[in-house]
Amino acid sequence: MTKFGNQKRCFNASYFNEHDWLEYSIQNDALYCFPCCNFGANDNEGTFSKTGFRNWKKIFGSRGITRKKQTKLKAHASTKSHLTCVAKWCPKNTETIGSVHTQLSTHHKLEVEANKNYIKTLIDITLYLSCQGLPFRGHDESTDSLNKGNFKEACQLMSKYVPEFSVQFLKTTNYTSPLVQIALLKCAQKICYKEEKMALCIRYCKGLDIVEKFIGFINCSESQNARSLCEYILKYLKECGLNPNAKKSYNGASVMSGRFNGVQALIKCKFPYAIYTHYMAHRVNLVVLDMCKTEKVGIFIILFALKESSNVIHTLESLYVHFSQPARNKNLIDIQKNLVIEKKTLTRLSDTRWNCRYKNCEAVQKCYASIITLLKEEIENNNDKDVNEAIGILTNMQKGIFVVNLFILQKVLTMINILSNQLQSKTATLGNAENVIKSVIKSFEDLRNPVAFSQMWKEILQFCYKRKRLQPKSLSSFVMSAQYNTPEELEESKEDYFRCHAYFPIGLYN
Repeated sequence: MTKFGNQKRCFNASYFNEHDWLEYSIQNDALYCFPCCNFGANDNEGTFSKTGFRNWKKIFGSRGITRKKQTKLKAHASTKSHLTCVAKWCPKNTETIGSVHTQLSTHHKLEVEANKNYIKTLIDITLYLSCQGLPFRGHDESTDSLNKGNFKEACQLMSKYVPEFSVQFLKTTNYTSPLVQIALLKCAQKICYKEEKMALCIRYCKGLDIVEKFIGFINCSESQNARSLCEYILKYLKECGLNPNAKKSYNGASVMSGRFNGVQALIKCKFPYAIYTHYMAHRVNLVVLDMCKTEKVGIFIILFALKESSNVIHTLESLYVHFSQPARNKNLIDIQKNLVIEKKTLTRLSDTRWNCRYKNCEAVQKCYASIITLLKEEIENNNDKDVNEAIGILTNMQKGIFVVNLFILQKVLTMINILSNQLQSKTATLGNAENVIKSVIKSFEDLRNPVAFSQMWKEILQFCYKRKRLQPKSLSSFVMSAQYNTPEELEESKEDYFRCHAYFPIGLYN
């Protein structure tokens, strides 16, 4: 306590709140500047570094009417020598509280960790809805909707009880859009992509209605032989409380359908009434796959026809690969809009995606003009390393035989697609399946005549004229080469040639 006239004044601890560089000496009853004391070499203002400041009367500066004079502490904080010492002191100070970069990095890590936990929660919600077989989307997912769908409603419920989740969920970007939901499903799929899974579905009658339900996936990663799969199935049925002495249906793989050592044979040994039926839709798909591949058939004409149909399938696959690049796909969509063509996309041809060939034939047939236009633009620009691929695809697509086989395959695959969808229906029965199969066979038989091909030929010619591909430039200019060994066919019209060498052989094979 120091006396100034009639008043006594002393140090106040509140000074520390305003200036973090202050030090107070109890022994000297004086204030010091920590940076200036430790890092000041030639400090002109030695009050705060050597003798110490203890003139408490003037620490608040001017007491006059204007009160424009700074306080002693603020005046010292703005001096050049003090600022220099503070700059030297900062690196030492950051050893305890961290540098600006370190503090920003720490904050960034915490933010990343919070985002990870939020996404993990969304994935858990995705897995929960998937395991329960519940739909994700709602009819109305707007802000004012009473029911935004199971996914968003589950997130809303979670945000009520988990504050950390609520902070992220209430942001403008909360990663709950339909596209993100699809991405989360793909992430959930990758969680078990290294595991071998076997799907189990059941069909049963409830009154007069047929019900089909997915029970679950059976993990068979350890072993996939017939005996192990048989044990997995029976164990899972027992856990679900289901009767194993029921009719079974598997795909055509030998491990499942083997007559002596397959899964169906092993189960039938234990349960004689467990009759096995080859999955009908799978058998139809095998026929389609076989037809779309070139096989060594005894009749040469059939071999030639299947080879040409196989070339169409290969071209469809090349088209998908070529337009799978985002830039090319966007250009294709833009051209479809400009030409006022229905938007169609190509899908990857897969042996297990049963309707992909039908969809690709339909897409190419409807978007033929836009595909040809885009391929020609790529070739003219010649600014892409894949221009040779574009030339090859364009050459194949402009051949008359490609167009003819495209129409034939489209007709055949459309009918097979109807059959496949009927066989996969949840309400399908053996009686209905038999009727549908007979109807499709009858339809193929009705098409196996010159009148049916003449009608298709008119559609092909109309297709070519609409796209400015007149008959003399495509179909009429089609020349049979000597390798086909058919010189006698040169006198035939093009309609007769394609009817005998493309239409009828594929019809016979089906």
